[in-house]
Amino acid sequence: MARRTVEWALAWLRRSHWQERFAFRKLRVGRVYVVEVSDRNPRPLSPTPPIPAVRSERFGNTAGRISAETARGKLGRLAAFLARHELAPAHWDNCKVRFGFGHAFNFALSALVRGFDRNRIRRAYESALHRRHRDATDLGLNTGRPTTVRWEPSSTVSLARTLLADGREDAERIAEQIDRRRAETDRVRAECRAGLAAALATPFAT
Repeated sequence: MARRTVEWALAWLRRSHWQERFAFRKLRVGRVYVVEVSDRNPRPLSPTPPIPAVRSERFGNTAGRISAETARGKLGRLAAFLARHELAPAHWDNCKVRFGFGHAFNFALSALVRGFDRNRIRRAYESALHRRHRDATDLGLNTGRPTTVRWEPSSTVSLARTLLADGREDAERIAEQIDRRRAETDRVRAECRAGLAAALATPFAT
């Protein structure tokens, strides 16, 4: 990026209404000076959506909101992967709905915490996206703006959460996932034991 572009951007930030949002600090690095721009009040792009509390003797009572530890853990990394590599590609070139990583990440994370698998999450999002694209297209034609109407992703995510519902309790869905993963682990272990036993029973060539 050219130096003139950076200087213009810094000058614009200092003159705009965003100047109270950012803090500017001049630092010396070697023989040159750099300007560090930081957020005075750092916060997430969008709040984590509340999810229904899971109430079950097997799982106990969970909090109504997703914790920061969960968002930074394995489910959070999987949700970020889904948002970038499976939900974002669902938007095509002339899609009337904008893609928002924060919306897609929160939707994927809340669904994963509730026990939904990634294929169902992707199908619900794609179905909601096509519906909202059709609605935005109809609105643009009716208002004489067929090429300029663009919708924010919030309505798509809201519809996707509705389509995701399957009428089951979260605890039941989570228990099914745990049992399925446990059965898969037991199957792999049994195959490993059988292969090891067969190898030990085979006499070594001399």
